Amino acid sequence: MRFDLLVDPRADGAYFADTLSVARAELLLHAPTCEPAVIEHPMFTRLRVDAPREALPTLARLSFVQGIFAVDGEHLTVESAEPAHRLPAALVYGAKYRGKTHEILTLLALNVARATCTVPVETPLKVLDPMAGRGTTLLWAARLGWSATGIERQTGAVADFQRHVKKQCKLHRIKHKETRGTVGRKGRSGTGNFVRYSFGEPTIRLITGDARKTRPLLQGERFPLIVT
Repeated sequence: MRFDLLVDPRADGAYFADTLSVARAELLLHAPTCEPAVIEHPMFTRLRVDAPREALPTLARLSFVQGIFAVDGEHLTVESAEPAHRLPAALVYGAKYRGKTHEILTLLALNVARATCTVPVETPLKVLDPMAGRGTTLLWAARLGWSATGIERQTGAVADFQRHVKKQCKLHRIKHKETRGTVGRKGRSGTGNFVRYSFGEPTIRLITGDARKTRPLLQGERFPLIVT
């Protein structure tokens, strides 16, 4: 079947002039046989691909895709191919602050890491972000149904992360469990302080610490994916 992938205009804020080349590369990484044709319009851009309907959930999770349309001659029909995200978008997009890595770029990094990871698809994934900032990678991981741990040197990051998650959970009535504590020996700078959120299966945790000294912070925990 033939489908048009609507390019999210927000992707320009992540990829700038390279939006189409990045979109094509991400698409071919996940669907190597789907060589796209670019259809440009003054108001929007679409990538036209030939793909089986079974591929729609994978295509919908690509970082640049805002919508998918089935193509029938000159007619387009909207496909209800929502990505299987477990949590609302506001959990990722709701926090705005100086220096935040673009949310779409973060999703691209996670998608690329997953596509090149040899862990079986059905295996629950764990992600480590050793320079986590205020947790955008962790929040995306939770939306994807993965567990994640982040390490951040800035002592205020855990508190900022906690305020944001609590606010979004309240606004969107997200069921969760919050745990605060210390891992390893607590340092004067707050090293080892953490906050953890469980959303059913996925669990995310942000720890105050130095990524160069992870042994006492991670205590032997292993991660198949490192994304930062």
